[in-house]
Amino acid sequence: MQPENECQHIMDHGRRCQTPPVKGKPFCYYHGRLHADFILPGHPAYQPPILENRHSVQIALNHIYLAQSKNLIDRKTATGMAYTLQLVMQNMSKGLNVPDSKSVTEITPAMQSALHLDENLDNATVRNADEDTPRSTDIAPRCRPVRMGVNNAEPYVPNPERALQRSDELHTKKFSRFAIPEFVPELDPDEWLRITADLPAKGEGGSAVQQANCRRVLQILNYDATRRRMYGAKCGTPGFCPQA
Repeated sequence: MQPENECQHIMDHGRRCQTPPVKGKPFCYYHGRLHADFILPGHPAYQPPILENRHSVQIALNHIYLAQSKNLIDRKTATGMAYTLQLVMQNMSKGLNVPDSKSVTEITPAMQSALHLDENLDNATVRNADEDTPRSTDIAPRCRPVRMGVNNAEPYVPNPERALQRSDELHTKKFSRFAIPEFVPELDPDEWLRITADLPAKGEGGSAVQQANCRRVLQILNYDATRRRMYGAKCGTPGFCPQA
């Protein structure tokens, strides 16, 4: 039976958090922040935690993980945010970390104002946000998923001159229709087979559908090449080696 003077959070290894809970709340200050409903990264109203110790970095990583798992941010954005957290951890290892002190059981009015908490210690920003604002407790997605680091919100408008340039660029790339770019694991194989089956011939702009397919294939190949450079990978995949 869990003591009333302990945080009610149970960690994945089966042990309880034994930190005293915040007065009137079931969780300690740290686990209360983790379980609270909040606006996710990728939305202008997102409020990142102040990065001052390892606990705040862990909270920020949890935010990034949730946002990426719900397709609210692409991998490039998530990687950039994670790199920032890595720099913070490096600074902490140099003695810039705030030393731990006794766990608080009450939230001061100043901190309540800084965290935008109401009288019930719930996040007022989340409560007052629009219904379509992505939240950590969402089950169904509220927005169009991000694809390969590029949001295709704008409809494709055919441009004959640009289409010819893309066609020429595409024919400088080395790729196979039956070899899915390995650094784009989120790519739907059916989409890859569909768009690579109908591409413009060399030196031709092609039809409107072929132009759209050409644009999409280049988008995927360029993103794959960027990911390869990011991870220091070499072009060694049989049948597929995009040129930078």
